[in-house]
Amino acid sequence: MILKFFKKHFISYLNALRGFKYLIKETNFWVEVIIFLVVLFTIILIKPSILWGILWLVLAILLISAEAFNTGIESLCDFVSNEHHSHIAIIKDLSALGVLLVAIALFISYIVGIYATLI
Repeated sequence: MILKFFKKHFISYLNALRGFKYLIKETNFWVEVIIFLVVLFTIILIKPSILWGILWLVLAILLISAEAFNTGIESLCDFVSNEHHSHIAIIKDLSALGVLLVAIALFISYIVGIYATLI
């Protein structure tokens, strides 16, 4: 019983790694990895409070996660139809908006956190 439980979860992790192999082919993923590294470097360099550091790291990881969801949704939409369709365009636009909103939240918290740390 327990072995079956672990086997099921292990397969789930393998599926996630397969998704990761697809995600790393996306240019936006690498932009977000650079953003993550900038956040990490900033935390090391200016040593903000633990709350600012955790907030920035969580938002940077959430940004990469949002990009993974966006990529999956766009891939599904392309599978359904390669032709332009107004409903599919709305789905893709809303998915991209999710990534943008997380990026805005990260940017605002980053600027405010740096200001609060250095001033």
